[in-house]
Amino acid sequence: MLQPENQVIERNIEHFPSGNILLVDMLDDSALTDFKQSRPDINWFGYTPFFDTWQKFEKAETANTKQVHFTPWLTEKELSTLPGADINQVFDAVIIYFPKTKLRFDYYLSMVSKLLKSDATIYVVGEKKGGVKNCAKALSPYTNKANKLDAARHCMLFTAAFNQYRCPKTLDNWYQTKTVKINIDQKSVSLNLFSLPGVFSA
Repeated sequence: MLQPENQVIERNIEHFPSGNILLVDMLDDSALTDFKQSRPDINWFGYTPFFDTWQKFEKAETANTKQVHFTPWLTEKELSTLPGADINQVFDAVIIYFPKTKLRFDYYLSMVSKLLKSDATIYVVGEKKGGVKNCAKALSPYTNKANKLDAARHCMLFTAAFNQYRCPKTLDNWYQTKTVKINIDQKSVSLNLFSLPGVFSA
């Protein structure tokens, strides 16, 4: 059973370009299998920064597992480990599942801007109550205009043409630091904590 966001993608499956498409912050359902059956002309890849999501695909022991990449920051070099991909792999389109925090959405856009072909398309899907309708503002550095493609299942799907802006930020630029003090053996010890956007609210 597909989750609502993927049901919206499925009902618009013919709108997506052939070639290579990356699902960013993908959901842990059967989307990769279902989408591939509907559009065999598309090479579907998944990305998740969350171990629990990736682990569910691992436990499923399907061929699709090898198409799902688990890492904090996806690069062209890391894509070379995926079947059918190589170090020069770039995507014709990306579908970003709108996260709960705006900063994480900015983080994803920064990352994927380096992985898109010059004429690529950016799609964003998410729940209406999750604020996906406000995605256009965050997309503006990377696209000229975002348009609503569909609304169903309490979700919305947006599309926008990539304007070839490659964000210069790297993973290191996104780390946030915080110093906390804890007591160990009655001694106060300072710890520096590093986190990425949305890590405590994703």
